[in-house]
Amino acid sequence: HCNDGDWAAGNNRCCGRRCSKSRCYETCYQVQVDMEYADCGCTELAEKSDGSGQFCTKWECDEYEHDSVASEHEKYTCRENTGQYCSRWTGDIDSTEEFETTDCECRVVGTNGHFCQEWFCFEKGLDYWYPNLLWSFLPICAGLFGIWL
Repeated sequence: HCNDGDWAAGNNRCCGRRCSKSRCYETCYQVQVDMEYADCGCTELAEKSDGSGQFCTKWECDEYEHDSVASEHEKYTCRENTGQYCSRWTGDIDSTEEFETTDCECRVVGTNGHFCQEWFCFEKGLDYWYPNLLWSFLPICAGLFGIWL
């Protein structure tokens, strides 16, 4: 965690002074800054319980990085709602490099009870693994070797 005063000027390095009982030392690490943009749209609506409008129960997003090529496609589904907004949702996230799922729930309700002010989310995922094609020849070679014995 890098605090405001810990940033080294202009080079995306975070430096902080750490002290133990015997001495103090400065620790620095390089920070990779990623800018991502999302283009989202509601795909399914529900009426608010007080009749004041609608809220999304399903939505999809395309996430973009700086090169403007869609890097992830995300689909979200509301699992619980308060009658005013979605209070718990799950998501399936897919890209060319990995797949992820996410579960989010509202932890802090907004002042008027019509929105969530703070979310708690848990995301898990795995990278895709592309096996080397040479591994597909292993059973063939093992079979041939077994025949020759």
